Amino acid sequence: MASILTVGGFLSMFTSTVVNVALGTIAAGFRAPLGSAQWVATGYLLALFAMPQRIGGITTIVLILSWSHVRTKSSTVD
Repeated sequence: MASILTVGGFLSMFTSTVVNVALGTIAAGFRAPLGSAQWVATGYLLALFAMPQRIGGITTIVLILSWSHVRTKSSTVD
């Protein structure tokens, strides 16, 4: 699990670097000034950093529900 989290953290930093490197090409492709194209990287990073909180909340709910299901199932007597 630690290796998966490490690789995931590395990949998120790597993809943000790729977006920053591609800003010149993005600006040229849309014929926009570089300052305007930098909003692409800002929006990407905001979306990237908002996702762990959402996924963490959903994971917590799923874990609580599965734990309570296992607990109630194991406490019933046949």
